[in-house]
Amino acid sequence: MKKLFSIIFIFVLSFVVFGQTKKPVQKATPAPTPKIPIIEIDATTKDGKAVILRSDGTWQFNENAAALTPQPEKQASLEIEGAIIFKNGDIVPIARSPIALLNESAVTLIKNAGIKEYNGKTSDFDILTAFVFANIRGNAVVNDIANSIKAHVIYNTETDFNGKASFTKLTPGKYYLFAATEARKSQAIWNLLIEIKAGERLKVVLDQNNAALAF
Repeated sequence: MKKLFSIIFIFVLSFVVFGQTKKPVQKATPAPTPKIPIIEIDATTKDGKAVILRSDGTWQFNENAAALTPQPEKQASLEIEGAIIFKNGDIVPIARSPIALLNESAVTLIKNAGIKEYNGKTSDFDILTAFVFANIRGNAVVNDIANSIKAHVIYNTETDFNGKASFTKLTPGKYYLFAATEARKSQAIWNLLIEIKAGERLKVVLDQNNAALAF
């Protein structure tokens, strides 16, 4: 009996001290392989067809290519009719006069050339008046102004004998409509800011009322 008890005691002791029963070794679960994102690129075949190329080697025709392609902005047009209306009721067309669309104000260009005032006044009217008198006197600065204005011309044309002119296929945007005329010893200069929208057919009437200078 003592011998059996000794055997049982030794077995229990060995279990506690040495861990007779071993726990099963747990294998580490491998981390999931990260998914590689598929990259798509728009492309065009040699025969002009739109396709989508993928980084996994696949491709397909791009059915939405037409919708994705930016459409060109619709061009605009401008019609101009000009005349000077005198106090006696006479209407004199602005005939055979150059008209230009500038990307900068003519007054600003005149100021940049050195004409900044007339008799101490600095309004647009006074700046243009100083320009007219500088032209009459043959001042050399007039050539600099003419070259500066020419450098900023985006579109230009000339009125017909009825004072009419037109621009077609204009890029939408803001322009300064610059024109000058002389009729019956009267002079007028226009420096009119206009905005032309896509697809618009804009009509502008020029007379002494919207001229920057008229006398």
